[in-house]
Amino acid sequence: MRPGIYTVHAPLGIAPSAEKFVFVREGFSFLAFIAPLVWLVVYRVWRPLVVYVVVVACLAAGEYFLGFDSNIGLATSLLIGLYFGFEAAALRQDTLRRRGFLHVASVVGNSRIEAEQRYFTLSPPSQAGMTG
Repeated sequence: MRPGIYTVHAPLGIAPSAEKFVFVREGFSFLAFIAPLVWLVVYRVWRPLVVYVVVVACLAAGEYFLGFDSNIGLATSLLIGLYFGFEAAALRQDTLRRRGFLHVASVVGNSRIEAEQRYFTLSPPSQAGMTG
């Protein structure tokens, strides 16, 4: 398994517990590419979900009412999937920021568990200084 870069996000506040930290893997998300709707709901990324639903509804309406070729819809769906696959981490990070989380570090690890272990070994939550 290739190592990945994880961004570490902590809620603003005094000494948050380790369970409150969120680790987001950088890079391409295969689930977001294959099933953007599922990915958006699973990670509760609501604003892009609304945009996605509107765009897909407009494409479906254009295909139905305006007689667009179904290949156009397929190609557009592929492009939308690619967008979400490549931008998944950024969309999650933006959502976390709006929810009051602060990007506190970046960690390299073969898995999320390893990244968590490295982060908390180097900077325990009590010393992370999450006072915003």
